[in-house]
Amino acid sequence: MGDGRRVIVFTSPEPVNGTTRFTLRQKPNGQIMDSDGREAYQRWLEYERKPDGVQVKKLWNDRRFEITYRGGEPDGPFRAYYEGGELWAEATYVKGRPVGPHVVYARNGKRIFETVFTAR
Repeated sequence: MGDGRRVIVFTSPEPVNGTTRFTLRQKPNGQIMDSDGREAYQRWLEYERKPDGVQVKKLWNDRRFEITYRGGEPDGPFRAYYEGGELWAEATYVKGRPVGPHVVYARNGKRIFETVFTAR
């Protein structure tokens, strides 16, 4: 519901500005805002700003993410892998925003979810 009442609480594995817990609210127009009034996606981009090139992250259970950065933000292919190296998800980013197909795979390689993002 984008009625301003929906509250999303999530935790981060690493503290950001001294906290690991964040509260977000969805506005009636669908935007998700943080408690400081910033769009959540923009806050994430600020936190995740990285040098150009492919950045590799390990997450829970040794799942691996490979994200291409240009100009400090995701710009290029994104791939995520299961612990055993099987492709888990793939997408493309342009100037920090997802564009085109975003696909999630089961361990056996079967597509289990797909959506398409359009450029803004």
